[in-house]
Amino acid sequence: ERYTEPIDATVDFVRNFDKQDIKYAVASVGGRGSIVSILQSLKIEDRFDLLVSSDDVKELKPNPEVYLKCLELLHLEPKDCVIIEDSLVGAEAGVASGIPVYIIRNGLNNSISFQGIKIAGFIEKSEDIAALAKGSR
Repeated sequence: ERYTEPIDATVDFVRNFDKQDIKYAVASVGGRGSIVSILQSLKIEDRFDLLVSSDDVKELKPNPEVYLKCLELLHLEPKDCVIIEDSLVGAEAGVASGIPVYIIRNGLNNSISFQGIKIAGFIEKSEDIAALAKGSR
């Protein structure tokens, strides 16, 4: 497969977390077909309430349009959400949207400092994601 290795902690979290009243969205600059294929291969496609892809927006990250589209479609305000990102352009887009951004560390971004971007924090392990989700209710 040509896809990147999944981030185990994130995938485990998505598979196992009790959704209750939390809405989950995928906001990606990838094409819808590719994203759906990845989510299906990971067996997590049914865990998301919304998928916004490059097919749904005019501007790509670092423009915040993909995140603003999620807010619009989920009828939420930035203060009621968090973004979990792993890329520099995604972090820039998230910050520009006004939504707090947390960076999940993985083998692809460990050398990026994210210095100068007003992120809310870093996620180092699955427990960090669970604590973050519980705090956002």
